[in-house]
Amino acid sequence: MRLFTAVFAFIIASHSSLFAGTEIEKSISHVVICWLKDPKDTEARTRLIQVSKELETLEEVASVTVGEMIPSQRPIVDSSYDIAVIMQFKDRQQLEKYQKNPLHKKALKEVLIPLTSKVLIYDFVSI
Repeated sequence: MRLFTAVFAFIIASHSSLFAGTEIEKSISHVVICWLKDPKDTEARTRLIQVSKELETLEEVASVTVGEMIPSQRPIVDSSYDIAVIMQFKDRQQLEKYQKNPLHKKALKEVLIPLTSKVLIYDFVSI
């Protein structure tokens, strides 16, 4: 899994540099993979899902998709996480603006950090 993550990150970094400084801005996907501190805590799970969906109301965010992990026996599938969030942004500037948004910072401080034991984030540009 680490090899896959390293290769994935390399591909993202390589392609992202192709668009830096160009006039053509491509949409950005922001993927957040979450492991809950207590996966059996349905209240925590519901709260994280609810707050993630609420972030779609922010001006910078084009869309939000939230879902729970589907268990799989396939060795290539990571079934260890609890919740995934995919956010779409019009361009890199909107993602950067979102990162500074007070409501995003509040969601991190009051929900994501207290309820999760691990979070992985993947950002990539459409090609």
